[in-house]
Amino acid sequence: MPKKNSDRTRELFTGSRVCLAPMAGYSDAPFRLICSGYGADFCVTEMISADGLVRGGGKTRGLLAGMDGEGPLGAQLFGADPETMARAAELAAAPDRPTRPACETPPSGPATSA
Repeated sequence: MPKKNSDRTRELFTGSRVCLAPMAGYSDAPFRLICSGYGADFCVTEMISADGLVRGGGKTRGLLAGMDGEGPLGAQLFGADPETMARAAELAAAPDRPTRPACETPPSGPATSA
């Protein structure tokens, strides 16, 4: 029986000594490859827009692309709509890629715009 994504994620994080945390604007494939070469057992993409992924944005999909020589790669998604998040998780899923939704509570108080 194949392992569930959550089991694979748990194994990657508990079995890895060094994990590269997601960093917006930095965690692209070449940077992850360098970090893997210096000992990162597991890397995570920068935060990926669920909306952009579902709409088929080329740049957004490119954030999921790995390079030969990279170790295991996780994807971190962000968005506001649960259905969009679920669809994006399906699109980002791969047998060896755990996916983690980034969930936040909206700030309380009146919304402001500049």
